[in-house]
Amino acid sequence: MLNELITVTDLSGNCEPIASVSPTLERTVNGEKILSFRIFQTLENEYSFPLIQEESEIEFLGEKYIIKQANYKPKGKTYFKTVVAYHKFFCDMSDQRIYESYTQSFTFRNAVKVVFDNSGYTYEIVDEFYAEDWENFGKDNRLALFQDVLNRYGAEFEIVSQTHIRLKKRIGNQTDFQFRFNFNIKTLDYQIDTKSLATYIKGTGKDGITAEYTSPNASIFGIRDAEEVDDDRYTTVSGLTERLKSDLSQVDKPIISITVDFIDLRKAGFPFQIPNCGDDVYLIHEPMGLDLTVRIVSITEEFDVNLNPIKTSVTLGNIRNTVASSFDQASKTIDSIFDGNGKIKFSFLDEAVKRATQDIQNSQTEIEYSNGFIAREKTDTNKLVVFNSGGLGVSTDGGVTFKNAITANGVVAEAINAGTMRSIILEASEMYGGLLLSKNSTNTKWNLDTGKLQMENANFELSGSALIEFLDARNKIAYEKYDADTSTRRTAGIGFTDAINERFPLVYMGTSVGDKYGFGAIDENSFTGFIANTNRREFEDGIGNSVVGDIFQIRDKAIAFTRGFTYDLNGTTVEFKPLNSGTYQYNMGASNNHFNKLYLSDSIHTPRGRFDVESTSTPNQGFSFITNYDGEPQLTFRGKHADEFYRLGTDVFRWSYIYLKYQPDVTSDERQKEEILDNTLGLDFIRDIKTKTFKLINTNKNLMKEPIQYGVIAQDLRDNLINKGVNVDDINLLSLGSNGMYSVQYNQLIPPTIKAVQELDDKSTATEERLSNIELTLQDILTRLEFLENGTTDTTTTT
Repeated sequence: MLNELITVTDLSGNCEPIASVSPTLERTVNGEKILSFRIFQTLENEYSFPLIQEESEIEFLGEKYIIKQANYKPKGKTYFKTVVAYHKFFCDMSDQRIYESYTQSFTFRNAVKVVFDNSGYTYEIVDEFYAEDWENFGKDNRLALFQDVLNRYGAEFEIVSQTHIRLKKRIGNQTDFQFRFNFNIKTLDYQIDTKSLATYIKGTGKDGITAEYTSPNASIFGIRDAEEVDDDRYTTVSGLTERLKSDLSQVDKPIISITVDFIDLRKAGFPFQIPNCGDDVYLIHEPMGLDLTVRIVSITEEFDVNLNPIKTSVTLGNIRNTVASSFDQASKTIDSIFDGNGKIKFSFLDEAVKRATQDIQNSQTEIEYSNGFIAREKTDTNKLVVFNSGGLGVSTDGGVTFKNAITANGVVAEAINAGTMRSIILEASEMYGGLLLSKNSTNTKWNLDTGKLQMENANFELSGSALIEFLDARNKIAYEKYDADTSTRRTAGIGFTDAINERFPLVYMGTSVGDKYGFGAIDENSFTGFIANTNRREFEDGIGNSVVGDIFQIRDKAIAFTRGFTYDLNGTTVEFKPLNSGTYQYNMGASNNHFNKLYLSDSIHTPRGRFDVESTSTPNQGFSFITNYDGEPQLTFRGKHADEFYRLGTDVFRWSYIYLKYQPDVTSDERQKEEILDNTLGLDFIRDIKTKTFKLINTNKNLMKEPIQYGVIAQDLRDNLINKGVNVDDINLLSLGSNGMYSVQYNQLIPPTIKAVQELDDKSTATEERLSNIELTLQDILTRLEFLENGTTDTTTTT
């Protein structure tokens, strides 16, 4: 028949009832609810069958599930679907991610708040939990973080309604229900599984930090390695260790489970309509020697097409005491409270209860009825109790006022005396007492007479602009430790005191030699740490905030640090140095935040053999000092980039001397030149250059006198160039500086000098040719004369 209690809704919002299915529902103690069924293509499911697909929503018995697995199989000329759907809570929480990360201490409530805020789900917390320190909590989906929270705080949860969760230390109830052989057990399967048993785990966090943890159960089972943890979210050893403990606690004990198929629990006297996960029950099976208190850790129910349960099986686990041992312990406790007649021993009662018991037992009362029942004391008619629909009131003034009353608005009482008083909210204008103790009598103890507050495993949480005020300069928060190796007491803490004749407050945080009572920021106790002063004290005596100690570091982590700076004040040479500079690069200042000046009294050392001075606005503009040879024959001072242009000095700011071992090397490659023409300045130009000797006008107060120099006068050279038709504004042989002064590049005179030499060489060659011709002519004349002298008439000569 058509069953309206199970429906399907697809992603488009189409909703149809599902008929003729026999679902199976599995529930576990960790809150999981998994629904599965097989559906055939029939006329009854004509409209719902197409909607049953992945991510469709199934509503079953008032709760919603999302199909996460769908299997399609043929059968004859049709086919059927087998689906597995998970409760919508798990799907929604898995689909939502928290991108923030937190490293801090969290109470259970605050950790749960991080997980559930803006999730669409609400929650309630029933029990109390200790706070826990977290490292990088977040950056995961909500479901995974929720599981981390449950594991860390040891909590369990149950889904109360579609969008509401209840969190407790332990879900379920203690019941007197029994699974018993030959009574309601059909089959029983007792399993002990140690395949995944492990007692030792090791982990690695960020930057290579490591930690390890060994379970106490290693003394029983020996060392068995668990899967190693490798998670960069953990940056401290303590945080990583907590993770290892949590992981190992899941596998350091054998898995013991008992699966029982039984006659329907609801027909066997279970006090609830259906069994609940987490309930404690008794398991008695005489043939196997089992007499245990066990817990229901999972329930699997199979339903018929009318959604009536037809088969139920439970898995039992968490074996605790036997019934006999539990009963024996309970009997001892009861015997200490009750007498032989089953009455509570009067001596066991609290003093306040004793007084109240005696008052009531000794009272002499008359009952009246006027606007309710009135119980009036005979011996003092002003003392009465009124009980009506408005409430219950106790008066000592004849009913004029009721200083002790119970009404719909609450309880009013001048004094409440109780052995144990539990409350959610307690409001009071005054409270009197000598001693306040926590429930377990060990965690918190407050002696109101002496003012001493003792707390263990405690956390303070303040909000709403809270203020903790110290009223004198001797207040401090301190921790004292005795060092047996040196027989010395040392103290660490935070303190508050005054400076300069008690005018200005200051705060200090650090350590010192001595006990907690002498702890303070003074030299006598070797204080090291931080001292914060007021701005006014800086003005008065120049003392500002201080870091005290021979070595002070700024670093990235507390323990497994890799980078930072060290101030080392030991010895006569004080050092400020980076950490791990071989791995990390350090800058003084940044491209948009510069230091103004750098003062050095010695040298600059660079381990890589190179020191650069460069522009912050334009990359590669600057100079490089190469301070090692690195295969080259000389050390080098050069520009940073070959495409930039560099000069030493300017037309105004000039170097006095340059000392060179070799000649300057000037670029002269034809491939780097253009507009190449033959030089026309030669002998005429050189001949007209006037050379001079001179002294520069002495402007150097450190120079006794200027030396005599040989050179030219720029103005004479200018006139000579102009006379030779040279545009002096288009050359750099002669330059006019921005200060109006001329300068000369003497090396530019070399080409005209070469030209002059070449011209002289040409003239010399012509002269030699003329002289040679004259010499030949002279030789001919001498030959002719010789013939004449000899009377020879033959005057023929050879030339």
